[in-house]
Amino acid sequence: MIVRVSRRSRPRRPGDRIAPAGWSWNRWPDAEATALRNPGLKYPAHLTLATFALAGAAIAVPTLGQPATTPGPQAESPGARAHATLSLISNTKAWQPGETLLLAFNLDIEDGWHTYWRGVSDTGQPPEFKLTLPDGFVAGEWIWPAPRREIIKAVNALDHVYEHRLTVVVMVQTPAPGTKEAEATSAHFAASGMWLVCKSACVPEKGEAALDLPRGHWQRDEEHVKWIEETGVQKPKRFDDLTISTSSSLIFDQTKGTYSLSIPGATEMIFFPDKGCIAMPQLYREGRVQGPDLTLTLAPQDDPTADRIKGLLKVWGVGGGTAATPLYVEIDEPTKPPEPPKTNHEPDMVK
Repeated sequence: MIVRVSRRSRPRRPGDRIAPAGWSWNRWPDAEATALRNPGLKYPAHLTLATFALAGAAIAVPTLGQPATTPGPQAESPGARAHATLSLISNTKAWQPGETLLLAFNLDIEDGWHTYWRGVSDTGQPPEFKLTLPDGFVAGEWIWPAPRREIIKAVNALDHVYEHRLTVVVMVQTPAPGTKEAEATSAHFAASGMWLVCKSACVPEKGEAALDLPRGHWQRDEEHVKWIEETGVQKPKRFDDLTISTSSSLIFDQTKGTYSLSIPGATEMIFFPDKGCIAMPQLYREGRVQGPDLTLTLAPQDDPTADRIKGLLKVWGVGGGTAATPLYVEIDEPTKPPEPPKTNHEPDMVK
């Protein structure tokens, strides 16, 4: 659960963060929300006001229209350079009508720095990406790779991060054959994003990129396809669709306030909570286990909207996953039993 604290609800206090020019804190959960979920953590461990003031002084909106696979301008401070560079890549060098191509936001991250997963972290915020498509092209599912767990022992906090590279894949349907859009000889795709990169401190950055693909026969882009495939194989399956074991179970114990997952044969499991997942105060020590049983302690449900166990499960040893190659499973389960259906029928009269 993420609690948002409105700056308008009280006067400004010493130590309040001031949003840099062109930056909106309202688009991300407030730092005080982290403090509420982690009493020992007054503000995100990596964040400093000086860092944000310096980095935000020159956050600007770059211009689109770069050559194919070439990153657009990246936001930098005066005299500084970006620590992550955004590019837009594809698995093919050309597109054909009526087919599916894979585009990807590719964030190249400087060594020693990291950015965050789309889901829940205690001290960081997820990147935000936007994709602009030509007429007739339709974006489908987005696939995020599984992050790495980073535990901050001093405050029992947990982040889910990416180092070196983040590649978010988008499945795109091209125009149907015979349509006006399918007659185009080329397609221009534009990408933009904003993200937080952290090391000893955190810096908010922005960037834009573009990609132009001609219409033609499908041709594998050897330079970039390996990064796309690394993410593509992590497309999660639904738990109900798995043929892993008839004795596998998902159990929510309302009395104990726990959620238990049992998958016989699993050798290791990691759970990554997504947006909208009920808070799990012990996730830093419970979220990764060796063996077939995973039990997560849930926070009291004081937020009626946070009533689901939602996230990504990474599991080894079952369902096609091996000791070296894990399986990715989408978890989205209610923590409350469904209400009985309401009826407008009048009850029978009994004499």
